[in-house]
Amino acid sequence: MAAALRARFPGATIVQVTKELESGVVVYDIEMTKDGKKHEMDCKEDGTLVDIQNEIAVKDLPAAATRAIQAKHPGCTIKEAGEILVVMDGKETRDHFEVIIETADKKEVELTVSLDGTQIE
Repeated sequence: MAAALRARFPGATIVQVTKELESGVVVYDIEMTKDGKKHEMDCKEDGTLVDIQNEIAVKDLPAAATRAIQAKHPGCTIKEAGEILVVMDGKETRDHFEVIIETADKKEVELTVSLDGTQIE
């Protein structure tokens, strides 16, 4: 697991590691920072990467996703954004976004948004 972390995020500073059981498999959720940005990586005990979350600038969200968020939550402010990459056979593929918004009534909410903004949870 440590080798996978060093290979994918050399020089990262680990903030927190959480051991979880997902579908009977031990997965480590590793939160870290690198170059001033937040990153998160889920990794199996054998070092196999499951998924990666990279902080991105709010302005880098696709326009369709931003419009859909604002339509569903009028008057909100998007505070943070992250791209989620699913790892299959060593290949990273952008799958969806996770965003934190502040609603018009000042509540903080985390949302999962599809790449094209058609699905928001």
